[in-house]
Amino acid sequence: MLAAGLVVTALGLVAGVQLAALAPVPGAHAGQPTEPAVEEMADAPRIRQAIEAAIDSDTRRGVPRLPRVTIDTTGDVTVVLALRNEADDPDATYAAALDDTLRVLRAVYHSADADRITSATVVGTFNVIGATGRARELPVLRAVLSAEHAAQLDWAALGPDEVPQLADVWWMHAGFHGREAMVDGG
Repeated sequence: MLAAGLVVTALGLVAGVQLAALAPVPGAHAGQPTEPAVEEMADAPRIRQAIEAAIDSDTRRGVPRLPRVTIDTTGDVTVVLALRNEADDPDATYAAALDDTLRVLRAVYHSADADRITSATVVGTFNVIGATGRARELPVLRAVLSAEHAAQLDWAALGPDEVPQLADVWWMHAGFHGREAMVDGG
């Protein structure tokens, strides 16, 4: 089981995002109502198709593999990816998460929509049992790669173990990364 700290961390991230949404908009004057900039998001079927062709569709946990593949008006792609459980083997599951992340990023930047993309974010989820014993699919991995950086990569030469170094932003929950605390949520 992942420790209660994972649940607390996830709740803290949600609270931080909510607080950030309430922060004043730069350049706004006191007393004036402001509208936060809202970017419209849309499903990205051609990017989804490229990803589906690049990864194994079975999570081995009974959850949808790609619950979200979207692109906003600025070209930011977001992929929510349910990570695979590899026969309850923590090391193999961790390796599969790195492999899937690389495959997703490669598929995004080689998709038919590649010329529209400014950045890609992969959010990997896994079923976590919290302190209350309730299982929930929670983010355990986040990788962001800008189009500018992606254009400089030799995709054919990259291996999964290089993903944390090649990403512009890399985060993996310590409980998942430590691999000793993973659970099968399927």
